Amino acid sequence: HNAASQPAHNTMNTHQPKRKFPNILITGTPGTGKTSLCQSLIGSYLQTQLGHPYKYHNISEIAIKHNLIDEDDVERNTKVINEDAICDHLENCGMGSFHADRDGAHLVDYHSSDFFAERYFDLVVVLRSRTEILHQRLEKRQYPQQKNS
Repeated sequence: HNAASQPAHNTMNTHQPKRKFPNILITGTPGTGKTSLCQSLIGSYLQTQLGHPYKYHNISEIAIKHNLIDEDDVERNTKVINEDAICDHLENCGMGSFHADRDGAHLVDYHSSDFFAERYFDLVVVLRSRTEILHQRLEKRQYPQQKNS
């Protein structure tokens, strides 16, 4: 086996009681296919295979829609989200709960994972891609050069 294809460690949350349906984080560098994968999972697989509708949370879209932005980073041409407010939003959606009346069934899409509470997720999937493929995808999306280098 190639060491690069092996998981660094078990990403399943084994410290908390099980939810009826797992909360899943899809993360990775922009351009790796997080949103496409989430849309595919929401559109068919999770509903048909698990028999339960999942709630999709695109963190970037939530931050803009609910004005959970701390500042505009002009140099990097991006918005800096308010991480505490994002976590509060997810808590209000039931992400951190293990109560019997909560099914779980949340699918979260974001390029970072370091500020989320560990208890939010039962499974974390990190997507990655070859650098040359990422550059092509980001150029196609017309990302500024400083974000695509």
